[in-house]
Amino acid sequence: MTLTLLREAMADDDCRHFLLHIAAGEYRKDPLTRMEWVIGGRYVTSAEWSADSRFVTLMTAEEFGGGEEKVEVAKQVAGAPAE
Repeated sequence: MTLTLLREAMADDDCRHFLLHIAAGEYRKDPLTRMEWVIGGRYVTSAEWSADSRFVTLMTAEEFGGGEEKVEVAKQVAGAPAE
């Protein structure tokens, strides 16, 4: 399975991240349903995949509040391994 974590490139403060399931032929997301598939936030500085690839944890820069967001991949990408 090939999953890719991408960051939106926009001029405003609402840039987020999203996952694409490349192996399943998913190369784009529908912008009309954006709020259903965006994760993270503008100030995410790093990401870490779990060893089993079921989760990705997004870390926000300390100067912007810090913190982590753990995202279950199966809830974001059709055909991804479920828990």
